[in-house]
Amino acid sequence: MSADRSMRSPRAVRCRSRQSRWPGLRLRRAVRQERSWPLIEAFEPWLRGKLSLISQKTKLADAIRYALTRWAGLCLFLEDGRIELDGNIVERSIRPLALNRKNALFAGSDGGAEHWATIASLNRDLQAQRHRPLRLSRLLISRIVNGHPQSRLDELLPWAYIANAECPGWASADAGGR
Repeated sequence: MSADRSMRSPRAVRCRSRQSRWPGLRLRRAVRQERSWPLIEAFEPWLRGKLSLISQKTKLADAIRYALTRWAGLCLFLEDGRIELDGNIVERSIRPLALNRKNALFAGSDGGAEHWATIASLNRDLQAQRHRPLRLSRLLISRIVNGHPQSRLDELLPWAYIANAECPGWASADAGGR
């Protein structure tokens, strides 16, 4: 593999990994093995060669050493189809929380902030599981207002509602929370 092509290797690996986002982890792994493995295999010696040519005190040398010391972790995506090559999915899922951080300053105390964090975490978890958190919140609040006994709080946990036939349709394919 030429140095030019090897230099573009990370971009090529990402592109090829995107092409392999098909259903089926075995198929995804096989595609990665076929398409990305040769690029990764050629990229490591190229990095080592470049590291020997540059001053060891530069930030570029630090970056190359950082990548090489974590090489086994980088190669995990080749063996396991569940592993994403980048963190875009996680970054998109936490963006609303980061944007709402300023709005959460109303908490005014550590206790209020902890309560807000608990609700935000539950909301994102339900959305990740493709449920409708707003509908669940309405059900929970109406139960609490109508005098649900504190001795039976475990009945208000999300998995109790998911399994409960008296609340049909609270889960839905749209995770928008409406």
